[in-house]
Amino acid sequence: MASSTLTGDKAQLQSAANNTDTCLKELERELALLAEVQGHLQQAVQSDHTGQRIYAALGDAWEQGKSLAGTMGSIIESLSVAGAHIDSKDLEGAAQIASQVASGAPTPEIGGWSGGINIGVLNSIT
Repeated sequence: MASSTLTGDKAQLQSAANNTDTCLKELERELALLAEVQGHLQQAVQSDHTGQRIYAALGDAWEQGKSLAGTMGSIIESLSVAGAHIDSKDLEGAAQIASQVASGAPTPEIGGWSGGINIGVLNSIT
């Protein structure tokens, strides 16, 4: 799977949320099919012990899938909220910092850190 970096761009965050939502819906469809197959397999297997083990194993897989679905839902919500909170004030602030740094102004000390600012990143969000 390709790795990508989120830059904080509102559209990119929303796109990531939408893509994750698509995956979540697919997972939920597959979990519904798994639940349906679980009962059929238990009945089809002649050995009660083996049928019960199949039923339990598929039940465990379903539980893990539901846990993953919950995590994906949290990711979608976080990405959507983060994207919604990036507004014109954020972009104006980034543009102001980029302008000051580009003008040769010294890098301000922020929380005990004083170092370079990657202007390319700032310019990419302004």
